[in-house]
Amino acid sequence: MGNFIEQQALDFANVSLIQRDVVASVHLEDWEDVLFWDTVIQRVRRGRYNYISYSKADSGHRASGSSQCMKYVGYLSKQFFVCVDSDMNYLMQTPGMDEEHYVAQTYTYSWENHYAQAEALQQRFSNTVPQVEFDVEGFLQAYSKVIYRPLLVLLYCLRNNDLRITRRAFASCLPHQCKTAEIADNGKGILDKMQHDLTELLDSSGVLPGIDFQAEAARYADLGLTEGNAYLHVRGHNLYDLLKSIGRQLCSSHCVDFENAVLNASLPDENCYWELQRVSADLTQILM
Repeated sequence: MGNFIEQQALDFANVSLIQRDVVASVHLEDWEDVLFWDTVIQRVRRGRYNYISYSKADSGHRASGSSQCMKYVGYLSKQFFVCVDSDMNYLMQTPGMDEEHYVAQTYTYSWENHYAQAEALQQRFSNTVPQVEFDVEGFLQAYSKVIYRPLLVLLYCLRNNDLRITRRAFASCLPHQCKTAEIADNGKGILDKMQHDLTELLDSSGVLPGIDFQAEAARYADLGLTEGNAYLHVRGHNLYDLLKSIGRQLCSSHCVDFENAVLNASLPDENCYWELQRVSADLTQILM
């Protein structure tokens, strides 16, 4: 497999030599990732990039996703690098996912989380539909507070290979959509249901007595995870879909396409929060 992957990597790298207007080839997890990554990359170095959303696995079939991207580690360069969602890999400090290996990562769970960054999303929402009274930033901070301790429990279990709390079980407590009644009182119904489901999950697992929360909080604070930004480090697809569900219901009577006019209309300034700063810093190291 090594020679097969190496040959593909060489072919991808050679694109920028054959087509001089191409800066580099960039392997992404999926075609949907282009919007986010091209926006950030263009901020670092403007130009044309050859984005690759899938490549051939050793079986000869098409393959995509982070595992396919990471197969190229060891054969990457400034002419061909990969960009992936961090998932839990940043917080778990998975080796090989860094700019020295020509791997750029989101630092948030996925690219979707970046479009949910609280302050920037609140500004886009207020500017687009000022007549709608909903405190987006306040909702996301409350969401973050609800999930923070359960997230520390999940990380503890992942680190110790403890299957009593799994990623799937945790994600099942994070809603993708909501009912109109749950949006009242700034989303209290959504938050209460999340709190209930997460508490039930943790209490039934039996894992809580073995966890020193102060030590866990300190461990991950060193990596930048806090109660205030925990929402950026849980499964981004759940969070993005939930915000889309809330926004559609809030904006339905105002003829506003919430997803395109607000949610993914633009990325925050990179100086707003450390996760996006790290993405830009890594890309600068790779591209400059």
